[in-house]
Amino acid sequence: MDADAQKVSLTLQSFFILSAIPLAIFALWADYYGRHIDKLKADHVNFDAEMESARIRLASVSVIIFQLILLLSSSALRRSHPFAVNGLLVAAVLIQGWMQAQAEKKLGLPQENSRDRVKRGLIGFVWISTSVLAYMFIVLLSTTLFGFIAHVLGASQSAGFILNSLGAIAGLVIGMGLNFALAPVHLRMLIPTTRLESELPVLAENCREAFQSCGLAAPDLFLMKSQGGRGVTAFISGFRWGRGPFKPALFISRELIEKLTPDEVRAVIFHELSHVLLNHLLKRFAFASGLVSGLTLIGIAITLFSSWAFPKDPTAQQLMPILAIISFFAAFRWIGHQSQKQEVEADYFTITRLAVELETFALALRKLDQINQIGPDQSGRMHPSTELRIAVLEHVLGNSRLRKDAKTKADSEKKAA
Repeated sequence: MDADAQKVSLTLQSFFILSAIPLAIFALWADYYGRHIDKLKADHVNFDAEMESARIRLASVSVIIFQLILLLSSSALRRSHPFAVNGLLVAAVLIQGWMQAQAEKKLGLPQENSRDRVKRGLIGFVWISTSVLAYMFIVLLSTTLFGFIAHVLGASQSAGFILNSLGAIAGLVIGMGLNFALAPVHLRMLIPTTRLESELPVLAENCREAFQSCGLAAPDLFLMKSQGGRGVTAFISGFRWGRGPFKPALFISRELIEKLTPDEVRAVIFHELSHVLLNHLLKRFAFASGLVSGLTLIGIAITLFSSWAFPKDPTAQQLMPILAIISFFAAFRWIGHQSQKQEVEADYFTITRLAVELETFALALRKLDQINQIGPDQSGRMHPSTELRIAVLEHVLGNSRLRKDAKTKADSEKKAA
C-alpha cells in the first residue's frame, strides 16, 4: 500500500513538473520579448503593436494547448485525483493569462475602462472555455465511439489504435466544422458589436442589396466598436448556406465607415462579398481539415513504426502528443499562406467581376493601413502587404489590357486586309 501511495505521489509530482515547464519557458520568453518590444519602441515609433500582440497570444495559446494535451493524456490520473489534476490546469491557465496580460501591457495598446475590461474578459474566458470543452467533448465522444467499434470487432492492439486515431480525426474535423459554422456567434460574444441597421439603416440596406444582386442571401450585419484607431477592418464569417445560429455575418468597424468615403466603403464590402462568391471559407475549412487529417495520419504511421521498431522503448508511446502539437502549428502556418492567396483572388474578383475601380480599392487599402498604423510594405500572417496586392492587380490588369489591345489591333488589321 505504501509503495502504491509513493508511486501515485511521484506520478503527481511528475505531472506538476511537466505542467510547470511550459509556464517557466513562457515566462523566460516573455521577459526576452519585453526587451524586444522596448527596442522596437526606441527604434520604430510606428511599429505594428497589433502584430506583436498577436505573436504574444500565439505563444500563449501554444502553452495552453500543451496543458490540454497533457490533461488528455493523463486520464488515469484524472480519475484517481480529479481535484488536483483539474485544479492544476485551471491554475496554469490563470497564471498563463496573467503573464500574457503583463506582456501585452508593454505594447501600450488602447484599453477599455477597468469595469468593461473585466466584464469583457470574464465573458470571453467563460465562452472560450466552454467552446474548448465542447470541442474536447466531441473529440472524446468520437474517439470513444470508434474505440467501442474496435472492441466489438475484436480488433488487435494495432488495429484498435488505428480506429481510435481515426475517431480522433473525425472528432477534430466535426469540431472544426462546427467552429467554422458558429464563428459569427463566437465573434459576437468576444467583440463589442451592435446591429448595423440600428445605427446606419441606409448602409445596411445597401449591403443587403449588394449581396442580393449577386444571388446571395444577405448575412447578418454588425458594427464593431471603435478600438482607438487599431484593428479597423471588415470581414465576413460563417458558411454562405448557413441559417439560424449558423447564418453568416459581416462585421464592419465603426471607424472604417467614419474615415473612408462611401465609394471606398463599398469597395471594402464588395471585397468581402468576393470571398463568399469564391467559397473561400468553405475552401479554408476543407484545406484545414485535410491538413489536420493528413498530418495526424502521418503521426499515426510514425507512432506505429516506432512501436514496432522499438517495442520496449516507452518514448514511442509519447510520440502522438508531440506530433499533434507539431501538426497543429504546421497546419496553422499553411492556412496563413492559403489565406494570403485568397486575398489576392478576392482582390482580382472585386475589380474584374464586381466593377469596383482599382484606384478606389487601392485608396481604401492604403487608408486602412494608415488608420491601423501598418507599413505599406508590411505583410501580416493572413494578408499580403497592401503595396504587393496593388502591384499584383496593376500587373495582371495591365497585361490583360495589353492582350486585349493587341487582339483589337490584330482584328482591325485583318479586316483592313
